Amino acid sequence: MAKRSAQKGKSIIPVAVDAVVFLRPIVGEAIPLPENTRRIAEGVLKQAEVQSGIAPEQANILDQLHSFAVRAQPEYIQALSGLEQVERVITDDNSGLVPISPVKKRGVRLPD
Repeated sequence: MAKRSAQKGKSIIPVAVDAVVFLRPIVGEAIPLPENTRRIAEGVLKQAEVQSGIAPEQANILDQLHSFAVRAQPEYIQALSGLEQVERVITDDNSGLVPISPVKKRGVRLPD
């Protein structure tokens, strides 16, 4: 899905971001039950979709870890990070990576 830029007519392809979302601890539960984690995570995913107007490309609920992994547009991740049930979001945005050019070979001299 490509967006059109109004400036120079160039097409911009949105880049998905991978993120791990950690949920806030549940009050009164020393160890969150997996079914509670799943219920909360599904609600958070839906709430971020409603706020951002964008659906995630992929989501994987890690119910034993009280967290979930998601791949989505940056606007969706931003909506997630502002929700009350979310403790923190760690993103892995590799969109800015560029290849490193090879190093020229040269001899190494050891100090005397």
